[in-house]
Amino acid sequence: YEPNQEFAPANQSLIMAAAVSNPLSSPEFTEAYNLLNDMVTAYNDNIIVQYQNEVTLTSEYTGEPIPMNLYLFDSILSINYDEEQIAFRAELAVYGEVAAKVLNSDFFDSQNLSDITGDDIRDIFDSLANSHLLTSVIPVAIEVAADYFGEQQGINIDIPVDNLYAIEWDTEIMQLGEIAATAFELVNAAGAFVEGVDLNTITLDGDVVNTLFTELGQSDLITLSAYVALEPILEIAGTTIQAVITVPDNFSLDDWEGEFRAIGALAGEVLNTGLTIGDVESGDVMALLSVLSDVDFTILLDSQIVTQALINILSGAIPDLNLSQYIVIPDDIVWLDTDDGMGGTIYGELHNILTALNTIIDSVPDFNLENLDLSVIADLNPDDIVTIFNSRVLVATITDYVKNKLNFGDSFNLVLPDSVFDGVDGGGYLLQEELEAIVRAAHTIFSELACEATDDACGEMGFDMNGILTLGGDDIDT
Repeated sequence: YEPNQEFAPANQSLIMAAAVSNPLSSPEFTEAYNLLNDMVTAYNDNIIVQYQNEVTLTSEYTGEPIPMNLYLFDSILSINYDEEQIAFRAELAVYGEVAAKVLNSDFFDSQNLSDITGDDIRDIFDSLANSHLLTSVIPVAIEVAADYFGEQQGINIDIPVDNLYAIEWDTEIMQLGEIAATAFELVNAAGAFVEGVDLNTITLDGDVVNTLFTELGQSDLITLSAYVALEPILEIAGTTIQAVITVPDNFSLDDWEGEFRAIGALAGEVLNTGLTIGDVESGDVMALLSVLSDVDFTILLDSQIVTQALINILSGAIPDLNLSQYIVIPDDIVWLDTDDGMGGTIYGELHNILTALNTIIDSVPDFNLENLDLSVIADLNPDDIVTIFNSRVLVATITDYVKNKLNFGDSFNLVLPDSVFDGVDGGGYLLQEELEAIVRAAHTIFSELACEATDDACGEMGFDMNGILTLGGDDIDT
């Protein structure tokens, strides 16, 4: 069979002049189809209908001229709701058009999801946007569903009703079609619908993901849903999540578009590294850090919610992480950027630490503050020390390691003169030039004093301490 997508325009027939040409072969459908077709033919052949068809009146539904018989039909079979006239005939034409697009699509023949195109989805949503019934029902349905869900979960879902009903729902439906089309094109292009594909190995186009989140932020329904749902979701999520994710002061509905853009920008950068689901599920932190070494983590700061979450985490919101065991947070830290009073910006600690981590991970892919040791310091690039010293958290953490955790066993004592620290009597942080010297010295130690494979004692320390006496003049100067 070949579906027939030719429908008479809505202003020329009571309903579709000919429905799809019997796309189903069952006797029951054929009987129903023939009955409907006979009814339409009889109606159109009626002499009174043919006479009325010659007289036109302006439709209250479309504002366009239509035959008198259709005008009378719409007047009888229509309802008025919220200053909208919902005409049965026009609604039937809309859904008939949608049905025709589905029946004439490649997917209807093949039943293969990969044959659906983004334009197929956009066309269907564009047609649905013409339904006055749908655009009138959606906000009512959302309000009722929110009340029901809230009662079931025992939480209060407070929807700003004025905002909900102020949405231009015909435009919103088309925007939702764009979102659905972009999402489908994304996974289809990645091969997710190919039979037998391993989903753990597929990669997503980061640029398309970025576009998808931008489109989400342009949807009034999505941003309103996010605004309304955040606090109820946090209530359900539990105390740990509530401690991490908090709504910033003065955060409004209008801010959600920026949130989606920020999350999309970060997701796009991450996915453009070639990261797969398998990489994430592997749990290999070092492999993940290596993949993410090219990602600009400062993009995180474009999101107010993510920014506040980072502050909460670093401030100890999750006790189980025991961050204080390996990260030192100065008491007077300023997390956010501030205005310098002259039109410039004084970067806060979040910006500085993320910039420093970008720099460090680029040089030392396996950098880990939890297991900081001399071998990691040896891999630092001396030219990157300036960037590291912009972060007070990193300076304080490295200072704590040098003062309290750096040791060479019971046979050797580490003497730290006050002059290598700022402050009074060595009470401050390690000086920048001293860290540069430590990096150069550590690099020399690990390159020139490598352990023998059979020397277990040396292996525990990481280098041959006794070999120091064999170093040349230049190495000793270092």
